Amino acid sequence: MQEVRDNEAWATDNGEIDVDNDTAAVNQDISGPSNVPPAPTMITSKRSGRTIRMPRRFIDYLPGTRTHLAHMPSIVRQQHAGISGNENEVPQSHSTSSPQPSPPPFDLPPQLIPFQTQPDMFGLYSVYLTRPTLAPEANSTLEGVTDAPTLDGACATPRGVHLGVSSPEISDDDLFGAFTNPSSALLMAWHYSGSNAKSATELNHLADFLCDPDFRQADLVGFNHARESKRLDDYLDGRSNPFHEHYSWQMSTVKIRLPNEKVRFPSETDAPELTIPGVYHRSLINIITRMFKDDVSLHFNMTPFHRYWNTPDNRTLEVFSESYASPEMVNAYKEVNALPRDPDDKLERVVASLMVWSDATHLASFGDASLWPFYLFFGNQSKYTRGKPTARACHHLAYIPNLPHNLQEIYVDIFGEPASSSTFTHLKRELVHAIWELILDGKFMEAYEHGIIICCSDGITQRVFPRFFSYSADYPENSIKFLGQRPCPRCLVQKTDIHMMGMVLDMKRRVTQERTDSLRRRQRVEEAQKLIFELGAPVDGSRVKAILNEESYVPIRNAFSARLADHGIDMFSLFVVDQLHEFELGAWKAVFTHLMRILYAAGGTAVQKLNKRYREVPTFGRGTIRRFHHNASAMKKLAARDFEDLLQNLLPEPHNTITLDLLFDLASWHAYAKLRMHTTDTLNFLDTATVILGQSVRKFYKTMCNYYYTTELPDEYAARGHREAALAAKKNLVSAAPGKRKVAGPKYKSLNISTYKFHTLGDYANTIRQRGTTDNYTTQPGELEHRHVKRWYPRTSKNKKTMVATMTHLEARERLIAKVVNRRQKTLESLPKHNARQRTSPSAHYHISKYPKCSHDIFAWIDEHDGPAIKNFIPRLKDHLLARLRGMDYSGDKHDFSDEDRNQVIIVNNQLREHSILQINYTTYDMRREQDSINPRTHVDVLMFSHENDDDRHPYWYARVIKIFDVDVWYRAQGATSAQASTRMNVLFVRWFGRDIEYKAGWSAKRLYRVGFFKHDDPEGFGFIDPDQVVRGAHLIPGFEHGRTDTQLGHAFGCATDDDNADFNFVDRDMFMRFRGGGVGHKVTQEWDEFLQNDGAVPSHEEEDIQLDSEELQQADVVDEAVDDEAADDEAADDEAADDEAADDETADDDDGDGSTPEDLGDDEENEIWIDEELDDGFLAREGYGALHAFDTVIPSDWIPPQFSAYLVLQAIHALPVYQPSTFVPAFTELLPLTPILLLRTPACQVLRASS
Repeated sequence: MQEVRDNEAWATDNGEIDVDNDTAAVNQDISGPSNVPPAPTMITSKRSGRTIRMPRRFIDYLPGTRTHLAHMPSIVRQQHAGISGNENEVPQSHSTSSPQPSPPPFDLPPQLIPFQTQPDMFGLYSVYLTRPTLAPEANSTLEGVTDAPTLDGACATPRGVHLGVSSPEISDDDLFGAFTNPSSALLMAWHYSGSNAKSATELNHLADFLCDPDFRQADLVGFNHARESKRLDDYLDGRSNPFHEHYSWQMSTVKIRLPNEKVRFPSETDAPELTIPGVYHRSLINIITRMFKDDVSLHFNMTPFHRYWNTPDNRTLEVFSESYASPEMVNAYKEVNALPRDPDDKLERVVASLMVWSDATHLASFGDASLWPFYLFFGNQSKYTRGKPTARACHHLAYIPNLPHNLQEIYVDIFGEPASSSTFTHLKRELVHAIWELILDGKFMEAYEHGIIICCSDGITQRVFPRFFSYSADYPENSIKFLGQRPCPRCLVQKTDIHMMGMVLDMKRRVTQERTDSLRRRQRVEEAQKLIFELGAPVDGSRVKAILNEESYVPIRNAFSARLADHGIDMFSLFVVDQLHEFELGAWKAVFTHLMRILYAAGGTAVQKLNKRYREVPTFGRGTIRRFHHNASAMKKLAARDFEDLLQNLLPEPHNTITLDLLFDLASWHAYAKLRMHTTDTLNFLDTATVILGQSVRKFYKTMCNYYYTTELPDEYAARGHREAALAAKKNLVSAAPGKRKVAGPKYKSLNISTYKFHTLGDYANTIRQRGTTDNYTTQPGELEHRHVKRWYPRTSKNKKTMVATMTHLEARERLIAKVVNRRQKTLESLPKHNARQRTSPSAHYHISKYPKCSHDIFAWIDEHDGPAIKNFIPRLKDHLLARLRGMDYSGDKHDFSDEDRNQVIIVNNQLREHSILQINYTTYDMRREQDSINPRTHVDVLMFSHENDDDRHPYWYARVIKIFDVDVWYRAQGATSAQASTRMNVLFVRWFGRDIEYKAGWSAKRLYRVGFFKHDDPEGFGFIDPDQVVRGAHLIPGFEHGRTDTQLGHAFGCATDDDNADFNFVDRDMFMRFRGGGVGHKVTQEWDEFLQNDGAVPSHEEEDIQLDSEELQQADVVDEAVDDEAADDEAADDEAADDEAADDETADDDDGDGSTPEDLGDDEENEIWIDEELDDGFLAREGYGALHAFDTVIPSDWIPPQFSAYLVLQAIHALPVYQPSTFVPAFTELLPLTPILLLRTPACQVLRASS
């Protein structure tokens, strides 16, 4: 491997080379798969009639610093009193290359003069609205973009993340003043950190605390936890401590008016009030002030910018990623700088970008204990930091109480009758907005209009304007009717038109019928309020509906509208898309559920085959693909990609092809929607994927849903029975003789595509264009933060009256104790490293341990093994070593060395050392540093760059790692009198895959690529490769429809079962981009981008796709709505449980609290199966998913990860005759359903033959 760095660029503009460019290709074949595909024709890549056995040279580009702004100190800002023309000149490039194209112009206030940086080694550059006084991205390092927990620097908490840790005004006396002594502080810090269940890992943490230099055993004489806790609470409550304003919680009371449909009042103010105490909240102004005074603000992006990419083909594309580099943030910055200034106001104006999450959660597995928090994040902070729980970037803003338990008694005392269900719902909505009015108080509105003057931690005084960037909320907050006829908070689409998602008319409606917080809407709400209070109209009565139902509003005064509408803020613009609930737990789950109904309707053993195949899917990565222990039909932990191969041969044609097409389209859409970095091109592809997905869903609905009579699944039937029994009990209708009750059978159930969750898929591309990628505002951070309150709950008395109050104390304690922990970590950084878990350098392309698993005498080892893999083992090994030692550039020709040549290579002591793990580092499409772990026992497959340039070319070659070796070699060059000093050389002994060129794959064919082994006795099927040539690990899903065999290698090696044919592509987002092209960080393979991106015809935007009968849609909708009203609460509870499991799944067994998991250093299969992905990529962890994982996000345990399922489903539905060779399908989309694989009819397994 050649590590590339541009010394000249580093010396001149500090631009460090980034990128590990690897893109993937998709065949351009258009014809789709037939019902009974022929035996795959496997080939090796050939050129000039000679077999190519070595991959193209791989150059590993390292991410790291962006273009440094030469005028700025590395981290310290200068007081910025004004902008002079000279200061804002675009810096001159030191490069001799032609100037980059100018970015699209945008309007700026007169005082803002754009400042443009120089392109970095990836071709990225930024255009700031004005010359920035602080640009944290200009000082990013390789360690700062390292995500894999096994890499050095990845688990370090970002500098200054813990509030106040290093603020100059906080001394050790202040920090330890809350405790009896430093030793007590350290013991309390251990108690409140980590898990409630103190495991062996937690015991090791305790030992670390006890070894701290500040710890004194004598200080703990008489230690008492209760006393220390009280002392800590008293300290935080005291107004003299430096943390008071930031840590103090306030308890307030709110009042809401009680309506009654039979009582008229002179005015609303004359209606009785319901007093609700126990509203715990914090001051927004205090949080903002403390954040900008803290050292964490040194890593805030104060000046928003546009980012552009100069592509290799000399185009300029806009790049969308971080929220602070989005048009929404740019507009907010221009707005606050356009506000009038006082003559003596020379302060720099910046925006505090507020991102709000709101969602209720259950606190325990049993019982009804729950909490409804408001969470606050800052969009000025990088999403890669914001997404890590250990960064503590989430601020608990408020805890929403429930309505009083004796509400009905109070209501009866006042009105003589209980409140109706609609009145009860109305009061819940009123409570939410009453609390928001409490938070958006006069102090906040003063700051909103005039800003807050804050002296930041670096001594620079700024005027900070709070602005809301996004609100991830539910129906009570967005003030529209649940299950209404116009269910979208962003447009006025009618429910009867939702099925048209992606059609031209639908996309136009989203613009022409955009929902706005107009004066007309507010006037109608006021009219409805008068009807309710002054005329005694029911809250959901016909007179109120006549006013509000046209646009599905509810009679609620929205707090955001009341406070911000006069300042030009449209509350509906704050409500962003929510991929977790809308797609993964919404549209995708609905499709998967219906596929299960079809399987049941089809009869036979299809469901059992599906379950079996899921369990046979190999694992991949640190939790990206885990072992499937549950039945897939129970919809536990499965993704769309999981279905593609799992559903093979399940259904007859044309149903098989239609289903596989849909699964591929679901997987593609999901992968695009979850990308953490978009360009203009990829967003255009997302637009296209949205159109195609809409067409596929309608075709599936028209064809499949009308053909099969589907009924409720067993779980759905049982759940309905539970709901009906509970409803009957509430209505006192339970029969005294339950044995005589009539029990109905499973009801007819079809796929409902007239849902808001399906409709919202059309909003993703434009939301990303306006606010950055979806991982900025996904609900996953909020779901992950729920883990904290769930951890606090067991430490409370569980008394509902005091539980929330206790949680506020626990939250404040943990924030202060986090300072103690961080101070200790900074102290330990100066001490000798004592961590037994060694991490590897992110700058190296690969790592193999210095210490082998075992050592063999090469001749004895060969004698112990037999089979074709060992044939000519030593000559082939020496050929490989000799070519590397001579520095021969590979030209596609086989090296034919003589015995005399081979004798120049001497293996020292004939020793062949074997290793268990190879760790491959790579740069992702979004320029982050990641790592794959290769283990010959479990994670065995790798991909390398190909050396192909013919019409049927493909960017990658694939191999299965049989053994990982290293040898010490003496090399005596020809003519030399003695050998050079011995050299250690690492070697991978592999079995090559060949690609099936007869199988139509790629985006045009809507199928994953297929690869397979050579015939087992073919000597060209085995070889050696330099670990430096490996690009990434590959996840190959068995092609179950082709059968399996475990005889391919004889008994020579105890490696994984030989599944000769496999599909791949969508394992994670990075893999998806390697096969789709256009990744900014995939610098090496950008030459393939045009080839890859031209695969897949652009769909027609004419509305000639499947037209659906309104009666059919209404039938499905009526069936669903009959259950929706009675099951709304149950569905919400199910979704909430899935959310929690999604978050828990993402960070299971996290040993350092940031979503990362123990590194894969051992040879234990168990460790490699459950290790989770790092949180930030899936956000939470990785972020997700599929056959070659493109799904990096959290996988809830009660649904199938879309990316993975889609892949299996695509494969599974292919019908093949018995005794066809096995195949692998490399998965490149995280969304492809794996279900198809399960449905194959052919159990046969035969040796795969390579083409001549």
